[in-house]
Amino acid sequence: MDIPWLVERDDRNERIVLSIKTNAKEALENAYRKKSRVTGKMIAYVHESCAHFFCEEGWLQEGAVSTYFHNGQANVFSFFLKEDRQNSDHERLHREVLSYVQKIERTLELSSHAVQRLNEADTDSLAQLYRHVFERYPTDVFSAQYLQQTMKEGAKFVGVKEGTDIICAASAVPNGFGGWEITDCATKKEARGNGYLSSVLCELEQWLWEEGEENVYSITRSHSFGMNVTIKKRGFSYEGTMVNNCIIGTGFEDMNIWTKRLTATNIR
Repeated sequence: MDIPWLVERDDRNERIVLSIKTNAKEALENAYRKKSRVTGKMIAYVHESCAHFFCEEGWLQEGAVSTYFHNGQANVFSFFLKEDRQNSDHERLHREVLSYVQKIERTLELSSHAVQRLNEADTDSLAQLYRHVFERYPTDVFSAQYLQQTMKEGAKFVGVKEGTDIICAASAVPNGFGGWEITDCATKKEARGNGYLSSVLCELEQWLWEEGEENVYSITRSHSFGMNVTIKKRGFSYEGTMVNNCIIGTGFEDMNIWTKRLTATNIR
């Protein structure tokens, strides 16, 4: 089934998220009806063929996701409903991190630790990992039931274990339009610096490639030096920053957009 658009009201992050392939006007009208008193920002992933409509409506382009759709780029537009939501508290730090990260070449630092493709039996350990690493998170990854449901809906999780404990993990989640978001990346503090996450991402890419998928992207915390370095070393390209995009850690954070088109030669 070819989906023309999706609109999700996400009160957890005080936002509305739109994905639009066609029928932009209809989608936008639906989004305006869905907004609530807590909605501070509307974010739209818009097929390039519809981008002019959002420019005319006065939305701000914050970036692009060239791998969002099977065929065509998504331009990322935002509309701020609350003034404080459009003011970044971390702009200087973001610029410093990005300036350093952009100079890094694609390199692989794979650990010798075995990675595993996870399943529903692992969701209790996964939820425990996420509770250990994050104070708050944009989605309900602290719940094993939520993680089980995302797996049923197609999400793929890969992790590194020590005994029965998962010490590092990440997921690939289908967006319904031909792209896969690399997300839910977490490593226990005491396990960092060993290249585990790079190995996990490599295995996720391999898994997607085996199933004929090639369009991947990741939304990373803009001030996270380690996460941005890891994703850049995996060969991802920077395509923009979304201001106060979601709640993670202690509050709203700016998020960087990174994209990669998988090939037989860039997944290893």
